[in-house]
Amino acid sequence: MSKKHRKPNEGNLSLRPVHKAAPKVVSPEELERLPVTYQEIYDYFSQSPDTSPFPLRQETYRRIEKLTGVPLICYITKTTNLPPNTPAYIDDSDLTGFGDLLHLVEGKSIDIVVISNGGSAETTERIVHLLRERFEKIRFILPANAYSAATLMCFAGDEIIMDSLSTLGPIDPQINGIPVRAILRSFERLEQRLKDEGPQGITAYLPLLQKYDLHILEICRSAEELAVELAGSWLAQYMLKGNCQLLRQLRYKQKPCARRYKTDCQESWFEYRQCGGYPRAG
Repeated sequence: MSKKHRKPNEGNLSLRPVHKAAPKVVSPEELERLPVTYQEIYDYFSQSPDTSPFPLRQETYRRIEKLTGVPLICYITKTTNLPPNTPAYIDDSDLTGFGDLLHLVEGKSIDIVVISNGGSAETTERIVHLLRERFEKIRFILPANAYSAATLMCFAGDEIIMDSLSTLGPIDPQINGIPVRAILRSFERLEQRLKDEGPQGITAYLPLLQKYDLHILEICRSAEELAVELAGSWLAQYMLKGNCQLLRQLRYKQKPCARRYKTDCQESWFEYRQCGGYPRAG
């Protein structure tokens, strides 16, 4: 074919890349229905991996508040695949965050979203004091797990909202992220082996002895007693207030060393103490 009859670009067959426009991510405010399942959330962010999750969270919280008519705050920590020594448990540093949030909330009712593996019973007691000093009605919303001291915190609410993925746990508190019951059980096994086999039987436990001072036993026992004490007191004052039948059932499920010495169902006032403990009115 002569040059003058050649079709345009017939002599140049190089291909140019076709750039497709990235699909536009609809802002959360424009969505009629927000993504709620993990798959829906994944699909939403897959459209644009660089999209920040915060607008979707904020819009979710805003719609919950609109639905309930109650202010909402969140206490959420990472609960899985934690690197060693990661401070992802309830401790005194959380008091500042709770205090700041409460200054922004108006009214006498509050909803609190909680996801946590737990932590310190002492800190939980102080957080509950902050909340109960400020609010007359507290509702906890659990979209996932609330273990240990987080379970304990929920017992100070008037209501708990859960679904099929929500989980409460034993109220065993933690010290530096380690359940006190696990520490006590290790020392109990150590004591038994020492009785059965003598000093040579505790060789495998030497790293444990080097890691903890012996006074940790008293700290663990005190924390465990405090957790049981607070759970009973808070349940009787709030969620189970006036429910004498359930309070009686709780009485018989306690350890033998726990004794209840005063219950007044008409006033829904309840207190008890562990052996060697002291009375608390909540």
